[in-house]
Amino acid sequence: MIDEVEVGFDGGRLHKAFFDPEGGTLDLVVEGDHDGGSAVAWGDALCFDLDAVNNIVHLAAEVAEIEAAPKLPERPDDCGRAMAAGVTLQPDQPVRGQFDASAGVLRLVFGEAEPKRWARLSENLIWIAIDDDANLAALVIEGISRDPGGKAQLTWLAEMNAGE
Repeated sequence: MIDEVEVGFDGGRLHKAFFDPEGGTLDLVVEGDHDGGSAVAWGDALCFDLDAVNNIVHLAAEVAEIEAAPKLPERPDDCGRAMAAGVTLQPDQPVRGQFDASAGVLRLVFGEAEPKRWARLSENLIWIAIDDDANLAALVIEGISRDPGGKAQLTWLAEMNAGE
């Protein structure tokens, strides 16, 4: 198993999250073409797909597989914005969280890392927290669209990629 991997979030690209209640899956997708790459997974609960330069281009979550967290951090109302963020993922540490389908919000915590610094990923509805060692400590995704069957996700990706 991989102990840790350095990855990036690219705030220069649009991100959009969709929840398919029929399949119980949540997908955060990123506009654009994504060549090469690999994936980092936490069992069946969560997977980050990476492009050739290790930017996160897709997050896939099986909502029922995410272990509930006893305490979830709240993202700050006011924090800096980042056009890019480099973090360390530690897939050997547990991921816990909560998905509130009615509010369209996913909140995740990673291992025992304590969120010390928060940033919003550009104009996207994504907040990232790192600990003192730049490990991903928390991730909050808001504005998740309800998308039975995944049709809206496919339409959004087609529209975003039409100009490329």
